[in-house]
This record gives sequence, structure tokens and C-alpha cells, in this order.
Amino acid sequence: MKKWLLTALTAGMVCAGCTVALADPIITNGSYVSYLGEENHLFLINPEGVTLTLRSTIVDLVGMNDTQLYCLTAEGRLYGVMLDGSATNIVSAAPTAADLESAASTPVFTLGEDGNLSILTEDGKSVVTTVPNVIAACRNATHVYFITGGTANTLNRVGIGGNAVETIGSAPDAPISMFASDDAVTIVAGDHSLIRVDLTSATFASSYFAAISENTAAAVSVGDKLYRFTYDEQNHYLLEGTDTLTSAQSNSGVLTPTVTATATAAVPTATPTATPRATATPRVTATPKATSSTEDDGSIRYGARGSKVRKMQNRLIELGYPLDKADGVYGENTRLAVKLFQSTIGYHERNYATESMLNVLYSKVAPVFDPLVQVKLGDSGARVLLLQTTLKAKGFDPGKLDGVFGQNTTTALTAYQASIGLAQTGLADVDTLIRLYEVPVVTPTVAPTDASKITLAGTVTIAASASEGQVLTPALSLNASTANLVYTWFMDGVSVGVSTPTLTVTGSMAGHKLMLMVTTADVQYVGSVFSNECTVAGTVTPTTEPTATPTAEPTEEPTATPTTEPTPEPPTEPTEKPASDTDL
Repeated sequence: MKKWLLTALTAGMVCAGCTVALADPIITNGSYVSYLGEENHLFLINPEGVTLTLRSTIVDLVGMNDTQLYCLTAEGRLYGVMLDGSATNIVSAAPTAADLESAASTPVFTLGEDGNLSILTEDGKSVVTTVPNVIAACRNATHVYFITGGTANTLNRVGIGGNAVETIGSAPDAPISMFASDDAVTIVAGDHSLIRVDLTSATFASSYFAAISENTAAAVSVGDKLYRFTYDEQNHYLLEGTDTLTSAQSNSGVLTPTVTATATAAVPTATPTATPRATATPRVTATPKATSSTEDDGSIRYGARGSKVRKMQNRLIELGYPLDKADGVYGENTRLAVKLFQSTIGYHERNYATESMLNVLYSKVAPVFDPLVQVKLGDSGARVLLLQTTLKAKGFDPGKLDGVFGQNTTTALTAYQASIGLAQTGLADVDTLIRLYEVPVVTPTVAPTDASKITLAGTVTIAASASEGQVLTPALSLNASTANLVYTWFMDGVSVGVSTPTLTVTGSMAGHKLMLMVTTADVQYVGSVFSNECTVAGTVTPTTEPTATPTAEPTEEPTATPTTEPTPEPPTEPTEKPASDTDL
């Protein structure tokens, strides 16, 4: 893992004996910027300045390419977030160093233990220039920023892929870390105080922020917020506190702002989740009574029809909520999606969409749907109703579809868990929900290109170790409905030219690592699934330098639509004005 860190880290690198964090609290590909903010939630800013918020507990940003962002949850899962916010794929439930290296951003600089900073071309393949005596470095969308040592430390910058070094000003001694956004470079000094250098100021004005604890390890400035982070025992980032900047603090002198968020002393206890799009979309047949699209108070009610309903549906679909089409009719499917959105943003679940809810829905920070929020016996609400409806569609009867997690739902869920080989806990945990809602597990890839095709997903397992003469036979659990599979074996990331489902281990493979990639010749499927690594026992045989493990392009994840259709009667329409979303 440490070897990967020294080669793949592209921001926030400090070389004072080269002590670094596992990844970054802010990351960019030159167009999109993502950072960790309030409650360790993920914030993603697109080139138009629109911010998406993924309300999941994220502890590290691992990498970003042209289409996806890769991040780690507090639970240790590696997720790939589409940059358009449409979906999140589970890359690995237990990522290896190879998984993390594959997901890492293309580096635009490297900082060695000898203090030599190498500025690379934008593709990361060759060195443009080298700067000696560098003790810390980071990047934003346009520049690499770095601190050079000497009689007095100085902060400098050079354009991405360039060689013209510009000196900005003085820098603190013994910096702990430094990170850059489009707004500012933020440096954590040796005494845990912060120096914020305003990049929007022609004079690079700096601001001073007093230390709030001895645990502050990193800081990021975005907009009018300054976020401070500590490390947990695994060197993952935990939000420690937030400063709200005034306009004066962004572009003048040395200031000491007031900390507006209390430092959190403990690790957050919220269940870490990700935000994949649920692919099982329950359908119903009840046809609601047609009414006007909106009431005078701005709400949209169950049974409404029209363009405003269609606009709401399109936005819910865009955010990944389980709604298969925008037909302009506020029916059962729409009501469930609305309630799921209401619960996600902390509102009361209602049979209508209030004006306040709609304002959040159409805002820049509307959260995408997370199907992996766990529910258990005694819970109630839209997520339980989604669970019940999906269980019934798969042939496991939870009884009345009432949104109440009772004994019948527990019995149905336990039977489902038994049918797929999971522990029969009766708890809708992450592993169960992944299978129930058919959330795909994929490798880091580029963007989907053909929505008519289905991503090949599942697992391929081979022996973790082998010796000469042993035959490796993979165990497959794939979503492909065809036997027309293509097998490609790799040794240390390089294809060995074997296209059969089994592989006989030879002596020349001793000391190397084998891996199998499975694809399909069926035009309906695209993508690839890799097996775990198999280490071959014996003495290492020299081989040529391995190349990067090839990947393949997946498309949109499959959408399994349950066929059983509940038909609950529409409830009586409320006649009073809708209550506040935040009242009890």
C-alpha cells in the first residue's frame, strides 16, 4: 500500500521523510472538482459550477478520470461515482492495492524521498522539468503548487505540464500538509494552524487561522468554507471542524476567524453507504384519479397529471430514484420515489410533494438515491415499502405492503437470504441489498457509451494460491444469460494468451500472480469481470515489465423490473394545507 501511495498520490504530498495520507480530501481532473465537506459527505462540482451532494460517509478520494470519481467509504468499500451524478458503482467491497492503483488519477507530478519534484506531462508519461529541495506539493485544475526549503521556505507554482516556475510568497516551516482548490491553497503548519493563500487575489493574499487542536492534519478551502480534517487509525480523513469565511478573509491580510463548527472528537457512527442507482424498479397498476397538477400552495399531489409532474419525475430519475419513466402521472411509482427523496433529505414522508421539497429537488445539492441504506425489524417508511415490494416481485411474500418491517417481512427477507447463500440475519444489510436491488460490481472504467447494452457484472473466483501442475478452475457468478463467455488469463497484469476457462500452472509461473478476466461475445453485454489474484508458489522467474491491467468499457447497469404489481388503493387526498416538512 505504501508503495502505491508514493507513486499514485497527486495532491497533498508532503515529503519530510515522505509522510503522506492514504488519499486526498479534494481531487480534480482539471474539469470537475470533488471534496469532502460537512459530515464527511461528498461534494462534486461540475464545470458549470453546479454542485452535487452525495450524502454518504466518505473518508478518502482515491482518483478521478474523465468520467468517474473513485472514493472509499468508512466501511472500506471502493465506489466509482459517475461525474454526472447519475449513478455509483461498487468497484470493490474489499479493495486491494491493485484496485486502488487502478482507480488512482493520472499523476501530473511526483515527489520523491530525495525532495525532487518532477512535473509531468498531462498524460503522466514523461517528465517536463524537475525542481529540487521540495518539501510539499499539491495541485488544482490548472497548477502544481509546492513549497521549497532553504533559509526561508517559499510557496511556488507551475502550470500543469509546464516548466515556468512562479514564486508566490513565503511559506511556513515544517508543513504537515497542503491542498489546493480553485479558490485557495491551504497549508497546515507544524503547530496545526492554517495558512490560506487566496488564488483569486492578484496579490495572493494570505489569511491565518489559529489551531483548534493538535489533531488537525489537513484542510481544504472551497467557496466560503474552510474544512479541517483529522486522521482515524487507518489514516482516513474525518471532518474536524468548519470555518465560514467572510469576504474580507478571502482577500486580505492576516486574520483569525471564528470556528463555526465544533470539532468532532469521535469517529462518526453513521452507517457508511454509497449512492448506486437501484435497478429493481417496482411497478404498480393502480391508476390515480386525475386532478390538477398543483395546488395553490405550490405542492404537487398524488393523482396529479401534467408537465409539472413530468418535470419532477425527470429530476427524480436523473438522481437515480426508482422510477422507470416520466409519464406525467403522479401514481404509485412516483409516490414511492417522492417519499424516498423526502426521507433522504430529512423531510416527513407525505403523499404529496411540497413546494419546499421541490426547491431542494431542483437545487444544485439535491442528493442522489442510495439503495444501500439498511433497514431492520421495527423500521417503517418508504425504504421498507421498497424492500417489501422488491421481495414480493422476486417471489418472497412479505405479507401486506404497508411499509412496516414486521415479522412477515423478516421471514421473507430471511428466506431470500437463504436462497442466495447469505447469512440468514433477517436484517437488510448492505450485502443483502446489493443482491436484492441488483447493484452491479464493476471494475474502474470509462463512461458508458451505449445505453442499449447491459454491463456484465458479478464475481469470478479462483484459488488464492497454487503450485506447479495445479489446474485453476474459476467459479463464476455472473449476470450474463449466455454461455458465450470469453476467458483471458494474465500473469502480473500481462496476458499469457490462454483463452480457456481453466489454466494449468507451470513452473515458469512460480513467484508470479495470475488473474482471469471474463467478458462475453454476446453483443447485449459489455464490460469485464476480473477474478481475485492467485499467487503461484516457487522461485520468481524474471519477466518483462508488466503493463497496466486492461479494462473494458461497461455501460449502464441492468435494470431488472419486478413483474408482480401491487395495487393499493390511492389514499384519501388531504384537504388541509400541507404541514411544514420539518414539523413533528
